[in-house]
Amino acid sequence: MVIDYKSGGAHVTAQDVYYGLKLQLMTYLLALESAYGKTQGESIAPAAVVYSYVKNPKIPADAPISYEDAVSLAKESDAWQNSGYFSDDIELLTHIDNKFLSYGSKRGPYVPIATKKDQTISSRDLRKVKNSGEFDVMCRYTNHVMADIGRHIGDGQFPIQPYQLHKNRPCTYCDYNTVCRFDSSRNKYNYLSGLSEDDALERMKEVLNDGNNSNDSNNSYDGNNSNEGGENHGC
Repeated sequence: MVIDYKSGGAHVTAQDVYYGLKLQLMTYLLALESAYGKTQGESIAPAAVVYSYVKNPKIPADAPISYEDAVSLAKESDAWQNSGYFSDDIELLTHIDNKFLSYGSKRGPYVPIATKKDQTISSRDLRKVKNSGEFDVMCRYTNHVMADIGRHIGDGQFPIQPYQLHKNRPCTYCDYNTVCRFDSSRNKYNYLSGLSEDDALERMKEVLNDGNNSNDSNNSYDGNNSNEGGENHGC
């Protein structure tokens, strides 16, 4: 299990991984897999890769409340809930939080995934869970993107072309505008299309398959092999 502690809210989607916008969690998982393999000589099954909020959440109140009431409201806040990806293995999730199944449709703080009466995962939270093959696809794809970025850095390629995804632009919070001197009247954004979880995962597989084919491989990537390659999808 990978935990990235955050002082502010954070989340990740397969779209973020595909476009190379948020690779931290998968990079940490790659490092964990490598270290465990070298020391233990065997592979691991990912349980979860999550962001965990470490600040006390702000509790809205219309009037002054007692400390005890504030603590009670804080415990009910969604801000405490981990955010990221979890294994689709119910038994594995109970090892993260032994009360996991007792929360039912309410979601707990450590594994914020709702379950149905038959103890299967609720359809509204299926986006948050991944099987071992899907974790592997995202890890291998992350490795591919990092290698691609490394080659670009080595070649001195630093294009002034920040991304725009929906209404999100990195220039909004970047401290280096005076260095990059991006000007929307003269330069163009790298416009990215919104992708669903399934579409983003399929595109990752296609990139990995293209890499396999370019290396004279006849095997398609379905999440069960780890060859890399493909086109550049960095931001």
